[in-house]
Amino acid sequence: FSDHIKDALLTKEMMNIDFRIVQKNGNEINIRGITNNFYDSNGKPNHTRGTFQDVTEHVAAISALHENEHKFRSVAESATDAIVSIDHAGKVIFLNQPTEVLFGYDSEELYGKSLSVLVPESLRNKHEDGIKRVVSGGRENVIGKVVELIGLHKSGREFPIELSLSKWQHNGRMVFTGIIRDISERIQTVAKLRESEDMFRNVIEHSNDAIYVIRENKFELINTRFTEILGITPDEVKSPDFNLLDIVAPESKSVIMERAKLRELGETLEPQYEFVALTK
Repeated sequence: FSDHIKDALLTKEMMNIDFRIVQKNGNEINIRGITNNFYDSNGKPNHTRGTFQDVTEHVAAISALHENEHKFRSVAESATDAIVSIDHAGKVIFLNQPTEVLFGYDSEELYGKSLSVLVPESLRNKHEDGIKRVVSGGRENVIGKVVELIGLHKSGREFPIELSLSKWQHNGRMVFTGIIRDISERIQTVAKLRESEDMFRNVIEHSNDAIYVIRENKFELINTRFTEILGITPDEVKSPDFNLLDIVAPESKSVIMERAKLRELGETLEPQYEFVALTK
């Protein structure tokens, strides 16, 4: 503290001094002082005037903020997903290592740059308009949601991503943080699954045998041959009033009911069985 006083006496400008004091009860508090020196006609220090303010809560808040930022960075750097933060103007202020891997950029290439470089050109205006709208208090279309979008690799390759976006305040300014995941593999898997389902349905639809799938005593799937043999329409089968036993002859109903009972008990049923059906 004495060094601060000496420095204050040597300067002819207003000076800020931060220091700590111990109160009579033993509590330590943080003080911020503002001093202003006055000099005599010979230019020698005459007297000093100053004000002091208790800034303990402010210092504690700054310390907590730094601690939270450290925790955030620790979590972000250990995450497997890409995490990017941008300021109110859409400029990158933080990114983790997975972001570099996902988009092909070094961190130095992205810090301070617009996040638009990671967005295909056809979507950039929409992206930038969305940021401006939210910052100005407008509608929030994707905040707090998980959405599927298209990302742009440094090489120019576009790929599907999943984005979870949040917003928060830092130093009175709005900040956006996004968690980004490459879903290329998921999209390919879904496409292959749909392809296999289409192939499965095509085989079923063109079979000469009547094929059906029943779940909870309701027809989940039937093919054209099924409706042709029984003389009923698909809409009739899908009706909530339609019952499986409606197409079973009286002498075969016991067979169907017994199989249903065993199925409920978890018993293994013979895949092949015979019953007498009723046509419309």
